[in-house]
Amino acid sequence: MRPTRRGQAVLIAGTVLLAGGWWLRYPLAALIGAAGLGALAVALLTVRRRPPVEVTRTISPAQVERGRPATAVLTVRPAGPEVEIRDVVAGQVHVVRTGDTGEYPLPTGVRGRHPVGPLEVGREDPLGLARGRHRTGSATTLVVYPRQLPARAGGGPSRRTPPGPATDDLRRGAAEPRGIREYEPGDEVRRMHWRATAHTGRLMVRDLGDPRQARLTVLLDTRAGVLAAGDFEEAVDLAASLLGAAGRAGLPARLVTADGREPAGHFLEVLAGVRQGGAGTLAARGGGRLVLITGEPRAPAALGRAFDSVVVLALGRGAGAEQALRVWNEAHR
Repeated sequence: MRPTRRGQAVLIAGTVLLAGGWWLRYPLAALIGAAGLGALAVALLTVRRRPPVEVTRTISPAQVERGRPATAVLTVRPAGPEVEIRDVVAGQVHVVRTGDTGEYPLPTGVRGRHPVGPLEVGREDPLGLARGRHRTGSATTLVVYPRQLPARAGGGPSRRTPPGPATDDLRRGAAEPRGIREYEPGDEVRRMHWRATAHTGRLMVRDLGDPRQARLTVLLDTRAGVLAAGDFEEAVDLAASLLGAAGRAGLPARLVTADGREPAGHFLEVLAGVRQGGAGTLAARGGGRLVLITGEPRAPAALGRAFDSVVVLALGRGAGAEQALRVWNEAHR
């Protein structure tokens, strides 16, 4: 609750008249001042009560790709006199005056999970001396996913590879070793390679594969400073496009961040909240094809040893997700 500008003027004038009339012994002035202050007090008590309406908000759609339109629709029940409704979306304040329904666009230019609300219904007394706000309904969340641009699935060998080191990445037979790698929890003891273990001093196993399966690993370079903020958003769009294409084609695929972690959950949910941070060297384990999305022109040598093929999609300096995908799609026709 707070006085409006008119109410503030009444407060000042009433205080001056009451004090001056009492001090100078002008009872009429004091009476007028007291009446004004009394009217303001009644106005404040009036707006303290909750308006006899309920406001609901519907977001359509509640989950949207970056840059796509989304709208909030407000419904007032019972419909009647116009009320002021205030909503806060991702830090932006929207004020709508309506007695029935109203709507406004939501900001979708920034990827992430954006809090929406709660709603506040404004009430003003008939004389316009005071205004109050009352919360109604509950807060919700607008989820802005990265864009998914047209992309071809790229787990198997390409007819022509994009720039970057690349070889045939089809995994070999289940009984045929692809190579030797360091032991990981869960590996079978019968796959242990004792000679390599003795030579390196670390537990080593034979890396076996399935000839019917090709695996795609998308390594998103989340290290701080490697990509500018705008280029990082393009990198996230590129990762979402490749993973979405792999999923639609039934190709096993996974997302890995710069520190080698494989975040749990659907890739769109993960990418909606991924942020830049940290430093160090890129890391990832596994076989098949690796697609490195970064701002640097080359992949570390260790990645080339861990995967059958490595493709680097470098962004920045005018190259965005659409340009990278044009090269990728051409290579996988």
